[in-house]
Amino acid sequence: MVVVIDCNIWITLSINGQIDFIADLSDNGIIIASCSTLRNEITNVLNRPKLSKYFSSFQISKVVELHDLVTANYPLSKI
Repeated sequence: MVVVIDCNIWITLSINGQIDFIADLSDNGIIIASCSTLRNEITNVLNRPKLSKYFSSFQISKVVELHDLVTANYPLSKI
């Protein structure tokens, strides 16, 4: 099964300390599809000033690192 996890889900799971859920999906054979645009959006949202109370720079880098480890990167094509 291939799934796409929206940026909002990545952020919500990160805020709630449940980001391991995404790693669990990957560990159970679910392919998590992503692209560079989604990765950039996750990074940009995590770095917003209003979220600084939830995330240190180290935590942000760990979420992005997890993204890179567990996702299969697909290029976007223009239709």
